[in-house]
Amino acid sequence: MVGSFTLEGIPLSISTDQKGSLSNPNYLGILGNNILEKFTIVIDPKHQFLGLKPAENYQKKYKHIFKSNGFKENPDDTSSWILSFAYEDSPALKAGLREDDLIVAVNDVSIKELHLAEFIKNIKKNQKVRLKVKRKEKYVTIKFKWKPVLKR
Repeated sequence: MVGSFTLEGIPLSISTDQKGSLSNPNYLGILGNNILEKFTIVIDPKHQFLGLKPAENYQKKYKHIFKSNGFKENPDDTSSWILSFAYEDSPALKAGLREDDLIVAVNDVSIKELHLAEFIKNIKKNQKVRLKVKRKEKYVTIKFKWKPVLKR
């Protein structure tokens, strides 16, 4: 929620940094332009008010904001992660991964034995990744090289 406005379908990433500004325990995230463009910012210094008013495109669905993919833990099944978003330029999508795929293993290690935050923290640029994916009732293997979106 932003104020009293509920925004749905927004990709979210969580920092696992242990150094720098994103490692601060009070860091809650960045409100990016893709969210702000849905609002008109109302500034009223006389009444000391700063607020948001829905803009014309408030109801418009989000297009792909990032050029990567995001995983989240499956709240219904601890033996899988969900591909929560994937974008056309990501190596994972080009290799065949699809939104809502259930990832059940990474490099032959069951998701039951992995922690998502640790996986994200430890993955290296150009590291080969092999995912065992459950798509509907079938299992598929997806192979690709991990490519970071941002350089550290």
